[in-house]
Amino acid sequence: MQDLIADKLGLNPIVPIAPVIQDAHIVNIPPEDSRIEEDYEYTRTKIKNATDQAEAALGEMMNLASMMQDPKAYQTVAILVKTIADTSKLLLDSAETVHKIKPSQTTDPQNVTNNLNMTMTTADLLNIVKKAIDNQ
Repeated sequence: MQDLIADKLGLNPIVPIAPVIQDAHIVNIPPEDSRIEEDYEYTRTKIKNATDQAEAALGEMMNLASMMQDPKAYQTVAILVKTIADTSKLLLDSAETVHKIKPSQTTDPQNVTNNLNMTMTTADLLNIVKKAIDNQ
């Protein structure tokens, strides 16, 4: 490839012209909304699985604690109950965060502009004001 401008002006090209790459690959990047949705669904699934496993373990721990009648066992059960509650709160927090990140898809208009186009003179406006004052 030649630099036509440099040739016409009788100059040497400063930067050699690079050949055009013919084998370019187009990479499709998913839109940000779909990645947020995928991440949310992945996180939601993991949190729900962790909560389900903790609830299954809670049942076994309750049986074990009632058989042992040991305060340490009941303390462990209480910690597990708190962990389940915290995990459930984490699930709600992640849903709230996604709701804040994603643009709201309401059909209501965001900005309502009411235009009242009237053509009147200053005299017309003064007459309206005088009538309003007289009616008081």
